[in-house]
This record gives sequence, C-alpha cells and structure tokens, in this order.
Amino acid sequence: MKTIRRQILIVAALVCALAGTAEHAQSAAREKVAPAAADQSAYATAVEAYIRFLPRYYSFGFEKLMTAVPEPLTRPGAPLNQVGYRRSLVTPDLLFIVRPNNDTIYGAGYLDLSAEPILVKVPEAGKRFWSIQLADPWTNIAPGIGSRSGSKPGLYAIVGPKWKGKLPDGTTEVRLGEGHHQIVLRVGYSSFSNQADTDADLKKAVETLHGFVVMPLSKFASGSVPDRAPDSKDAPQPPTSLRAVTAGLADRRPLTLLALIRNAVKDPSTPLDTADRALLTRFEKYLNKALREFESSQADQATAAAMTRGLHDARRLIDERVRTSKRDENGWVTIKAGEWGSKYLDRAAIADYAIYANRASSSMYPEIHVDNIGDPLDGSQRYTLRFEKGQLPPVSDFWSITMYRGDTLTLAENPIKRYSIGDRTPGLKFAVDGSLTLYIQKDSPGADKESNWLPAPVGEFNLMCRAYGPQPALMDGKYKMPPVKRAE
Repeated sequence: MKTIRRQILIVAALVCALAGTAEHAQSAAREKVAPAAADQSAYATAVEAYIRFLPRYYSFGFEKLMTAVPEPLTRPGAPLNQVGYRRSLVTPDLLFIVRPNNDTIYGAGYLDLSAEPILVKVPEAGKRFWSIQLADPWTNIAPGIGSRSGSKPGLYAIVGPKWKGKLPDGTTEVRLGEGHHQIVLRVGYSSFSNQADTDADLKKAVETLHGFVVMPLSKFASGSVPDRAPDSKDAPQPPTSLRAVTAGLADRRPLTLLALIRNAVKDPSTPLDTADRALLTRFEKYLNKALREFESSQADQATAAAMTRGLHDARRLIDERVRTSKRDENGWVTIKAGEWGSKYLDRAAIADYAIYANRASSSMYPEIHVDNIGDPLDGSQRYTLRFEKGQLPPVSDFWSITMYRGDTLTLAENPIKRYSIGDRTPGLKFAVDGSLTLYIQKDSPGADKESNWLPAPVGEFNLMCRAYGPQPALMDGKYKMPPVKRAE
C-alpha cells in the first residue's frame, strides 16, 4: 500500500510542479466549456501554441519527474547533473515513458550547464555500439557522439554557451545552447545463436554502460575520473505516463492543460526566440481572458470555448500526423527526428509519441498502425511481416521491430517475454529462398515458428522499426518497409 501511495504522489507532484501558480486554471476547469460563437483569433492561437509549445511542456515535465529524486535510480532518474543507470533492457513495468527503447541498455539524466561544464568519461567499448545523446529543452538533438560518428574513448566536456575556462588536457569540448539538456547514454549488445550467450553479452553491455562516468568539472579536483559509475538504486516506477496525464487533462480540464503549457514555456530555464515570445504573448492574452470568463461565470464564454476547441483540433492534427498523414504505400509513417527547424507539427508529433527520438543520421523510426487493407492492427487478428531476400532494413548497426500497446504506447506483456524482434534475436529462421517472415499475433504460431514470433496484446497495437545506422536507401525513402499483412 505504501508503494502505491508513493507512486501516486510522484505523479501528483509532477502535475503540481507543472501547475506552478495556475490555481485560477484549476478553478476554470471545474465547469464544462460552454458552447459559444467562435473567436477565430483565439482558436488559431490555441492551435498554434499547443503544437509549437507541446515539446517544451513534455521536456519540462520529464525533467521535473526524473530529477525530483534524492539519488540516481534505475528507472531511470537522477538529481540534476547526474545519471541513473539501468541494469537490464526495459520491460512492460516501465510506464512513465512511452515507446521505450528495448534495443540498448541505457542511462539518462538532465544537465544544468549554467554554472560549469559536465564531464563524461567514455570507456573503451571495442566494436560495441554506444552513443551519447544530448537534447535541448525543445527536443532538438545535438550532433551525435558515439560509435557511429567515430567518436573515441576519453574525456568529453558538455559546455554551456557562456562558460569560459580551462578544461582538463585532452578533453573534447561539446558546446550546447541555453537551457537544461537531457543526456541519454546507450550501449548495444550482440546477438548469438543461443539466448544464454546473448544474455551473457547483455551483462557485459551493462558493465560498459557503467563505464560512462558523468561528473561536474568542479569534482575533477584529483585530476582523474572513477573507472565506473556506482550502481543506481532500484525504486518503484511511476504508475502512468505524462502523456496519459496530458490526455486526461485535455478531456476534463482543457484550460488547465493550456495553463500548464504556458507555465513550462515561461519557466526561466526555457530558451525563447523572437517568434516564441510573440506567440507566448498572444497565447497569454487569450488564455487569461478565457480563464476570467470562467471565474466570473460570464454568460459569453466565447474565448474559452474557442481555445478549448483549438486544443482539441491541435491534438487531432498531431494524431493524424503520426497515424495517417504521409503514409507510404505499405502503411508505414516515418518522421525524421531531432533536427526540427520550423517543422513544428513533426516536432510535436514525436514529442507526443516518441519523445527524444534521435537524429535521422543516427537512427530512423518507421512506424505502422494499420494492416495491408487499412484496418487498425489488433490482437484479435493474425499478421505476417515478410522481408524478401536482400530486403531487410538497410542499416550499418542493427534493426528491430518493437510491439507497443495501442492504449498506453508501452511494451506489451506476453508469455515468452519478447518485446521486440530483429537482427539480434537468437534463432531467427530464414526460408530456403532467403526471405524472413515474422509472425505477429497474440497466440503462438506453433513451436516451429516461435523463433520468428512477435507476440501481440489484446486490443489495438502499433509497431515501430528502429533502424540504427540507416543507410541512404532508408534515409531518402527509396527503401520501403513491407506491409503488415493479415493472415487468411
């Protein structure tokens, strides 16, 4: 009971941290939005602000959730300028992150570079895949540090834009922009013909991950860095995701959600450009008017109604971008992530469905929600995904297909505890003609096919292909993922 209470308090604390001084928003949300004549300017501002500012709302919320802990945790989480290290691949008990990575062992945290640089010691990893991903408050991903980009072992300094000083000799400087940045450490594992050897290599990958030591420059007094980061502490997982909390607020307290988004964007740690500031000014003007309408119980609540409608239409546009718009002929949708520029709808879509997805030059993420006849993927059906000979995803590192529940976008529990399948899955069976057929269904396809089985949950689901080290054919769209076909 105490554990459940603590988990509920974690989510409650997250919402309170986002809410800040928006008590009047809670008051405004007690009543259902009344229908009124549309205020087109307020409506348009709400649509634009929701799409443009949603990534910052999410990154701010994740930072509060992950850093509000006294010590590094395996879930992961850690105080500012520290990293929490996992000791295993993720499983379905990880609920607070949607579409989690099941391909690498990873650690994560948030960095405040305003006072001093943060040092990262990179160990010798041999031929093992590894990367250091750095994301700014708007989810832009910095150029890659890792095995794919040819980075070497040694000491790296993550430096803020205004810092001046001397770094330890031989240190590689990585200078970032304003604001707090998320850091994600990823280490890959190798596949062997049997599960036991693969599990043994996973343990080696865990040790490699702990060789990435993160520390402030001021703690480099002795002139050396520890050989290994200490193990992080196990702790209960938050019981739901920020995405699920957001959906609930959108349905029941839409103006409260808009106020939370405003608060995240106004936080001093949020870097704003001229266009952000101009939109924020308009957004605040209409939001304050909408909240006053509710608080004073005015008969005419046109602004509140218009902003509520704008929020819901913005959410619909985001869902359509991920699920239906720009599908290829086989039903797959691919959004190139990490370098956003003015692609605000794409940025919002990834923030909502797969936040902190890496740059396309490092990895790509084709996803699919429908079968070959356009119906939603559902565990009540049986499907196959067939790669013809020589037509596996073209990558230089590795690829996988991960199964996610449609309602929560989390991993799906199943009897064989297989949450993804790909080129490192032990025992994959290819046909005599060189093709590879994967079986996607709730129940076993039979003992002779279980090596190629990706179990599905009850109800709707979706699939994401992770392609690490995408080759040009995948990046320019010439390579097409095959359709997910319903079995007859």
